Amino acid sequence: QSARVQRLLPLDEPDALADRIYAFLSNHLSVARDVSALQGQLRETARHLSDGLATWVPRMHIPSRILRVQATAGSGKTQLALSLLQEAQRKGLSAKYVCFNRPLADHMQRLLGNDQQASTFHALCISAYLAKGYSPNGYQPATYEQAASVYLECLSTSQPDLDLLVIDEAQDFDPAWVTGLRQRLKQGGSLYVLEDADQLLYPRPTLALRKRPARPPSQTA
Repeated sequence: QSARVQRLLPLDEPDALADRIYAFLSNHLSVARDVSALQGQLRETARHLSDGLATWVPRMHIPSRILRVQATAGSGKTQLALSLLQEAQRKGLSAKYVCFNRPLADHMQRLLGNDQQASTFHALCISAYLAKGYSPNGYQPATYEQAASVYLECLSTSQPDLDLLVIDEAQDFDPAWVTGLRQRLKQGGSLYVLEDADQLLYPRPTLALRKRPARPPSQTA
């Protein structure tokens, strides 16, 4: 059969048909990437990466019970937060998720099925502001600044009420906000701070997490 092929095909000059038959007899295949398969692989890789944070971070033993996670978008920070909050729900613990942007807070509320467990920092501020009897004259930047001051003052004298606090988008938090929110943690409570410097929207002073100082006896009695 090889002799017949040689007789039929020209061997002394380039020929497209000859090249194809040679490739066929040599088991050489020309294939193209399947875009849908690549998309599936990408989704699976992203899922494994996001599952990784949610799997191993809660297993870490941190004596201070303060954990700071600095990771890029898509690495699984939201999945980690959801896992922590759901586990707190199962254990009957009090927990709160606080972020910077409203769409993310709304998304977490839908995932948790609880609109009280997830909020933006400024939504908490406005609630405290209104509860104190203030009437904002439009929601201008100055209004939010004043509301934040009122809320932080309230936190300085309120009793701790949380076993778990998750602060997301912390790169856009003023350090004073984090310090104030930490006062909501009960003794032995856990703090998770999630952030991504590449998504920084507003320049803030550098956040430094230290062991929480004890409250004055008059405030803890």
